[in-house]
This record gives sequence, C-alpha cells and structure tokens, in this order.
Amino acid sequence: MLKAKINDDCFEIYNDLKMSKGNYSKPFLVMKMENSTISINTELSNLNSFEELSQNLPDNHARFIFYHLEFEMPSDNQLCKEGKRSKMMLITWVPEQQQDKEETNNNLNNNHKLTKEEEENEKIQSNFTKTQPSFNNIQLINIDKIKRPVFPELDECKVESLMKTIEEDYSKIPPVEGLRAPNGDVYVFGGCHRYQAHKNLNLKQMKVNVRDATEMMMQLYLGASYQPNVKK
Repeated sequence: MLKAKINDDCFEIYNDLKMSKGNYSKPFLVMKMENSTISINTELSNLNSFEELSQNLPDNHARFIFYHLEFEMPSDNQLCKEGKRSKMMLITWVPEQQQDKEETNNNLNNNHKLTKEEEENEKIQSNFTKTQPSFNNIQLINIDKIKRPVFPELDECKVESLMKTIEEDYSKIPPVEGLRAPNGDVYVFGGCHRYQAHKNLNLKQMKVNVRDATEMMMQLYLGASYQPNVKK
C-alpha cells in the first residue's frame, strides 16, 4: 500500500472546488507527489483553462487533476429535466514517456537508477490503476451497508424511469461504482438515481462494481471525515 502524507491545504481547497465556494475560483485543482508528500501544484493550478493545463503537463511525472465539470442538460432529454449540472472528475496523468523510460531502463539491465520522484510516480501509477473503472468485480451489496457521503438533488422523472427499467429488465441497469476502504466499508459517490430507484422499490441489494482503494484515496475523497485503520 502506498503511504503518503497529504498537506492540509489539499483538503481545504479541494472542498472549496467541490462545493463551488471559498476563494478558489478555478474549475480544476492539480496535485503532485514529492518525497512521499502530496501537495498542490500551484503553477499548474493557476493556469486559466483546461486547454492550457493539458499543454503544460509534465512529460515525465504523474499529476492528479480534480476537475469540476459543469454542463447544461438539454431540454429535449425525456429522462430528466433541463438545467445546469455539475460533476467532480478525477483525472490521473501518467505520461507515456515515463512508461517508455522505465521500459528502456529495464532493457539496459537497470544501469540507470530512477530518481526518487520517478520511483514515487511509479508507485502512484500502480496504485491508481487499481481504482480505474472496470466491470470485473461486480457484486450484489446490501443497500443498508452502502455509505453515501454525498446526497445530490434528484431528478424524480429519471428515478421513475429507472424504477420501470428495473422492474422490466434488471440486466439493463449498470452497476454503480463503489470504493472499498481498507476498513471494509463500501462508499458510493455516484449513481444517485439508481440508488434511489432501488430504495423506492424496497430492494435489499444493488449491483456495485467494487474497487479497492488505499487510505490515501479515501482521504482525498472524504477529507477529515474518513477514519483509517478501523477494521470491521
């Protein structure tokens, strides 16, 4: 498991970004890891646009990008009401040149020793790959065991449409994405309409694509509310 210290300002500014409040006005936040410490990459975070950010990402170091995506739901969508929506996205940047460099090092019988930051980034890539979306670990999880730290506003017409689909053909309902913390708890951050549809139908279980997360990942998502090392 990757162990790393996360600077306090990472939590504060991340929460401001997520809640669209405070003094942080940018739509994205970039973090980096140096000497086993995760901190804000100020230079990249202060860029004016995502396009500018994409052009200035480093060629040989990993970066974590939290992006607050805002979009308009069109009026011709029959499943949900029109209006403004927002989603928080986590983008992990692991450049191909870093992977090529590691392959070259192996071919040279490891004559070139990786720098400390390159070693840390290699660990980051390995740990974050485990948390990328995958449909290889779909489980039926008891609904009363699912932890939902965020309760967004629901579109009732979308919930009703999902309830109808569940009753007619449950195979058409995709699983929600869940993170299993090291203490065994399963957290679901998205899929709010699917979750509510199951609740309205008094179903006891729902499909969850469970991915194991490190304590570092859970702290990034939950901040100070997450209590690690509490075994169930």
